[in-house]
Amino acid sequence: MTGQGTLFTTKEEATLVDHVKYMANLGYGFTITEVVAKATGYAVFLKKRTPHNPLSVKWFHSFRRRWPEIKVVKPRALSQCRAKSTTEQAVYSYFDNLETIIKNNNLQNKPNVYTT
Repeated sequence: MTGQGTLFTTKEEATLVDHVKYMANLGYGFTITEVVAKATGYAVFLKKRTPHNPLSVKWFHSFRRRWPEIKVVKPRALSQCRAKSTTEQAVYSYFDNLETIIKNNNLQNKPNVYTT
């Protein structure tokens, strides 16, 4: 899937794709700008980019050609999209996933980690 000149390895791109899809399943669809920002943060974390050298929308379009299953939402439709996806089942699913994450990371007795 990766060709000459790609920033991430196939495995790294798959990790990013999985994250975007996972968040979409939780009801947090990302815009193109948000995907680019997440990818830039990931590249900085992997020491493949500096914060002062972010990825571009052009990068996103190349990425999406390699991973056509990536779905993004339009910025103006984001609130409406989230409102439509806020069903009773989606809310239960969100809190089930949150509970799993809290338990898997032993955060039950650490409110300072997830409160402001």
